[in-house]
Amino acid sequence: MADLKVLIDQLDELSVDIRATADQTVSADVPQGTAEQLENIIIKLQGVKADIGGLQHVFVQAYQNLMSGSVASFVNLSDEIGGEVKEQEPKPGPYIKQSCDSGQYYSNRVLQTTFKGQNEKHVEWVEALVKVFEDLHEYVMEYHSTGLVWNELAPVATETSVATGRAPPPSTGSSGGDDTGVHQIYVQAFQNFLSISSASFVSLSNEIGGNVAEQAALFQRALDAESAFIVVASECKKPKPEHLAQLLQPTSESISEIQAYRENKRSSKLFNHLSAVSECVPALGWVSVDPKPGQYVQQMVESSQFYGNQVLQDFTGKDEKHVKWVEALMKFLEDLIAYVMRYHPTGLVWNEEGSPPPVY
Repeated sequence: MADLKVLIDQLDELSVDIRATADQTVSADVPQGTAEQLENIIIKLQGVKADIGGLQHVFVQAYQNLMSGSVASFVNLSDEIGGEVKEQEPKPGPYIKQSCDSGQYYSNRVLQTTFKGQNEKHVEWVEALVKVFEDLHEYVMEYHSTGLVWNELAPVATETSVATGRAPPPSTGSSGGDDTGVHQIYVQAFQNFLSISSASFVSLSNEIGGNVAEQAALFQRALDAESAFIVVASECKKPKPEHLAQLLQPTSESISEIQAYRENKRSSKLFNHLSAVSECVPALGWVSVDPKPGQYVQQMVESSQFYGNQVLQDFTGKDEKHVKWVEALMKFLEDLIAYVMRYHPTGLVWNEEGSPPPVY
């Protein structure tokens, strides 16, 4: 992680070199499609760059989850007990495991001497304290196993930024990472997801053609609307519920069109295909679900799988194109869950420092 800036600079240089090569691939001696392939490599490199920058947000979010989970539980139990116990809030140190072992002697005394079998609240308090250190140890080993990971691309912290808990303003220099804040990262990650997972599914739908291709066009329209909505979230404060519904209207209308298309094509020989998409497309509504949007998407996946399995039964061993179509749809949904769980595990992240959302 210490070489993060160097790695991203190398990715930038490599992207420039590849693009320059792509611009020169007009010779008849160069195989057809080489320029396009090089452009795809550039896109993937930029995606890698965005993911590297996103690591900072991932471990910050993981620590916030820790604080809102086991630590909050321990503090609440301390409040219920009252007195001096409230002042003994855990303070993570460089040797978490040793600290846990040291504290265990006294926590066992609490269990063995006074409260076990007499006041279960104190027993729960001990369990909550031990859980704090166990979760903290797990967090450190996963995200900071060799020491605290600092953001080598960020501006140098000042006394003011440390005192207020706010990062200093970004540099205006030309080094990589200046304009890749948390919100830009998850927007780029969503676009990368669409360019790979959804593109494969839509392409296979077009190969099958007919009703499947027509519905895929509506599906693409819904994804475009969702992508635009995520951009709004990255730039704006979270709106009130009634305003949120207005912002979601393009996505909602597209979802309704997909479902209506399926209902109007019940006589289609590819009705199971249409149903598989119709059942899963409400998953795009995760942007309005909290605190567990990932679970919501998973429910839509399970609804869609029934019809996907019907397609597999009809076409396995007969037309592998339809088998690949089902696999592409499931892959899209799996990747959507992975994206949501990584960047928005407790709900869509709005930009609380941004501007008010647009009014339609």
